[in-house]
Amino acid sequence: MMQIDDYIKLKNYIIENLTVEKIEKLNKEEFKVFVYGFFKVIDSYRNEGLIKKRLELLIGEIYYNQADAFENEEKFETRFAPIIGDLVGFGLSPFFWDLPLEEYMQIKWEKLYYYDFNGLDNFCENSFFKEIQIDEYIKLKNYIIENLTAEKIEKLNKEEFKVFVYDFFKVIDFYRNKGLEKEDLELLIGEIYYNQADTFENEEKFENRFVPITEDLINFCPSPFFWDLPLEEYMQKKWEGLYFKIISKADEG
Repeated sequence: MMQIDDYIKLKNYIIENLTVEKIEKLNKEEFKVFVYGFFKVIDSYRNEGLIKKRLELLIGEIYYNQADAFENEEKFETRFAPIIGDLVGFGLSPFFWDLPLEEYMQIKWEKLYYYDFNGLDNFCENSFFKEIQIDEYIKLKNYIIENLTAEKIEKLNKEEFKVFVYDFFKVIDFYRNKGLEKEDLELLIGEIYYNQADTFENEEKFENRFVPITEDLINFCPSPFFWDLPLEEYMQKKWEGLYFKIISKADEG
């Protein structure tokens, strides 16, 4: 299974490489080398357990952030769109995820994309996100990152923490009702956990409150799970019936 630190390395690699500065200036042969090298890196992670679902929201966010460049950088758009389209399974089959790397490169790039970059103008209009739009996902991502911190959680008293947890899961539930799934949050939550773990040694109260929130978002916990129940039923069974009692005792020492 792919580790979270490996995912962070891959995420940074993709963000750094799928830019106007990297792609626009390449000549034909340099672009071929770039594409092969790029998919070779993705393939190495695929061999470690990476699946398409894990990249969808990241690729969508990159597309969203780069879209303003398309108006003035047509060459970039023409090269950028088929790369990300194939990573999320949007466009013409076969897709990267369906074939070994060498076979994919021959069939899809050598025989098609390098000779015909037409027919991809509808990429933006035909988003691979069904209900969750990428700008909404970015808002949710920022909300989660800003709220799951020691600064936010550590200082709350017992009643304030209850309000915080209810409000937090109410926001997640709002997006769940728009189509958000557990898999859409797994790597984000893993990355947040990874980044916050160093604070646990000196912030036990934060750890006791942070861990059940994040673990429940990815089902890394005892049942019942957030994703299986209506919000109020989940809060009653899991938080009122279990977590608030455990955390209250831990806070009291």
